[in-house]
Amino acid sequence: MMSQRRISAIAGISLLTMAVVAGFGYGFAFERLYVAGNGDATVSRLNNTSWLLTSVIASFIIILILDVIVALALYALFKKASPLLSLISAASRLMYAAILGKAITYLVSAGHQLQDTPQDKEMVMNNLDLFLHTWSLGLIIFGIHLCILGMVLKNAGFVPKTLVFLVLFAGACYISTNVSHQLWPLYEVYRNKVDMILALPMALGEMALAVWLIYICRKKYLCA
Repeated sequence: MMSQRRISAIAGISLLTMAVVAGFGYGFAFERLYVAGNGDATVSRLNNTSWLLTSVIASFIIILILDVIVALALYALFKKASPLLSLISAASRLMYAAILGKAITYLVSAGHQLQDTPQDKEMVMNNLDLFLHTWSLGLIIFGIHLCILGMVLKNAGFVPKTLVFLVLFAGACYISTNVSHQLWPLYEVYRNKVDMILALPMALGEMALAVWLIYICRKKYLCA
């Protein structure tokens, strides 16, 4: 059987890799392709730099795979300390991965509809908007996963309280911003400012967990 230390390393490295891939796939590539509410500009960018859309799709597929790996690894690490909550935590992350998989299909559809007719431009934008909407729904589940994971970490007894707080706070941020996106139409007016404020705490929770898993948990707490 794979050792706890190796599982810990896999989980931590997967989390760090996911952050890098997400930064490129969404923060760089998608942001340079998608112009909200402007089908002409978006389709023009897609046609001129179609490789970026391929990069976005590939990035999110990698993220999906890593999410599955992380879900299973964290369950293996903490199931003895908190069996039921660890199972629910893993299941919620796998549910998020399934929703992300559905969101990716809209990106693929957008790539297949890159034509110059007004109808096709509308369909491309519709698919990109569906991707964002579906992914946002998934991120609510992801936020719930982080909150449950925070309770798992707390129950483990050897996880620093600061790390537990960061994971719980990141989960609350994911839930609040994406519920607002789904239910409050005017939220889009404020979303960029809110995202700028919450981007750091949302990223910090999992990044702190990743570093702890790789450098601290492996050395001090897990058996060989």
